[in-house]
Amino acid sequence: MELHWRIHWYERSFASERLLAPSGEFADSWRPAPVDELVALLLFYARDGFIDLRLATDLGACWDAFGAALEPDALDESIRTYPLLEHALLMAAKVAEKTVGLPLERLTEHGVKLRRRGRIAIRLAAPHPHASQPQLYADMGLIDGLLAPPGDFHAFIRRQIFPPREVLHERARSAQRQRSSSTLGHSLRVLWRYGLAMASLSRAPKIFGRDGFVTFFGGRDR
Repeated sequence: MELHWRIHWYERSFASERLLAPSGEFADSWRPAPVDELVALLLFYARDGFIDLRLATDLGACWDAFGAALEPDALDESIRTYPLLEHALLMAAKVAEKTVGLPLERLTEHGVKLRRRGRIAIRLAAPHPHASQPQLYADMGLIDGLLAPPGDFHAFIRRQIFPPREVLHERARSAQRQRSSSTLGHSLRVLWRYGLAMASLSRAPKIFGRDGFVTFFGGRDR
């Protein structure tokens, strides 16, 4: 369930090919290759919208445990094999470089060129979030759209802005609400919160390094 929910939105082969145990006598002792575990954690980090430090800490621990054994430019093979994951992977690694010191230049031989969508996603990263829970979920959804592969815009609209009614029912049940939102009501609230997120960036300090990366991580009170 974890792998399905957090990874399959961007690409549908990596998890089944790299993270599931093979059948046979060695299945119980099998574990993914260290680089595939690192890739999975980076994708989890991106899918959780770079919120707080829980997954960032996991990335730091993964590097401490396995980093020395990884080949230089270890992410490049994964990107060549699963190109739809490139943007989310590199942006997650870029954020993790700033939050927990993940050595990005050792993980890829290609410099990370920040496009506008990537810049916005990185600026929304909140290691110490102060926003309300609905706003944090909206930020996560917005980052999902910003990191989605080319051609995924309509899928993003369907899963974040106009989700199926059963998804809204499940969210209401999880939040212990008596009734779920209408699809239209949900979409209007989400778009409004996306607007709040973008407005907060226009008010936040902008401090760029030589590579164009925003080095200031500020909480966004909303």
